[in-house]
Amino acid sequence: MRHPRIGKQISRIIETTEEDGAVVGKVEVDVVATTALILFLEAAAAELIDDCCEPGEISVGSAANVRHLAAAPIGATVKATAKVTAVQGRRIDFAVEAHHGRKALMIGTLQRVVVNQERFLRQHGLAAQRS
Repeated sequence: MRHPRIGKQISRIIETTEEDGAVVGKVEVDVVATTALILFLEAAAAELIDDCCEPGEISVGSAANVRHLAAAPIGATVKATAKVTAVQGRRIDFAVEAHHGRKALMIGTLQRVVVNQERFLRQHGLAAQRS
């Protein structure tokens, strides 16, 4: 694993769809779900450090601490940003935020760990996916 530079940052633009919608109890709500926002942020963080992984390595999420501050309607354009804040061995910490226009939707931190893909899948009883 090559260590990423502290301060390295990426932003990705996501056009949300009905698949990103929320369900509250038994009622569908036409807003982007908390879980979808977290997924957008995790994807940005993973992409940010992809070039740090050696062949056979992947990064996996290991911690998330986020606050969902505001709603965005289905169809909204969301900007997901991840920034490297710390590196300890194979653990990488990120500051993350998601915005719809000027409105902050979610802020927080994520942590990812770089692991050997084959070993990780074997340890968790998962078959390696072949492309």
